[in-house]
Amino acid sequence: MNIHLLEPAQAELNDAVAWYSKQAPGFGDVFLLETLKTLKLRVKPYSIGSWV
Repeated sequence: MNIHLLEPAQAELNDAVAWYSKQAPGFGDVFLLETLKTLKLRVKPYSIGSWV
């Protein structure tokens, strides 16, 4: 599954990853991975099938 963010959302995510990366080594990577996991969890239920 591919998740595409709007340009402003992608820019904000990039800024957040950069900020966390400056706080401590590896924090930016962890933040990005957790964000992607959350996005996939929120999209996945709707891709399984109809709720009706």
